[in-house]
Amino acid sequence: NKAAEAINKIVKFLEDSDIKEKDIKTKAYNIYPRYEYIRDKGRIFKGYEVRQTIEIKIRKIEDAGKILSGVTQMGADNVGGISFVLDNEDKAKREARQKAITKAKEKAERLADDLGVELGQLVSFSESEGGMPIFRSFKGNVAFEESAAVPEIPAGENKISISVNLTYQIK
Repeated sequence: NKAAEAINKIVKFLEDSDIKEKDIKTKAYNIYPRYEYIRDKGRIFKGYEVRQTIEIKIRKIEDAGKILSGVTQMGADNVGGISFVLDNEDKAKREARQKAITKAKEKAERLADDLGVELGQLVSFSESEGGMPIFRSFKGNVAFEESAAVPEIPAGENKISISVNLTYQIK
């Protein structure tokens, strides 16, 4: 009952904070028996431990600190794993790819001029992603009292990197 009351308060707080239902997701729900060992009596059942892990997508970064502080005030006792991701990573990759191709074409044309040759037909293309987006993250156990300051959660930047190789015939 205590676990259900706590999660219900947290979910209500999130909804009241304009977090949409689709952005609140249960990742895990576990119930474990809890025992205590007492000398001369052995293992004694004491009750159950309930752990529910939820994932929240906060679309307004400026609200992150308020929401972090609020969920702990509502009963969350383990908050962490914050990461900043792009909503439409494919679009960002496509834009990065287009820029990389334009730069590669310009470089090939300059190189052809320097060599005194003409570019022929494009014969191959390859691409590689320069790694995953750069995330700024926060992990750890957090417990905020009602009077505690709301933490600032700087978002930093996400960087998408695409490298391309164009191979042309030369004339």
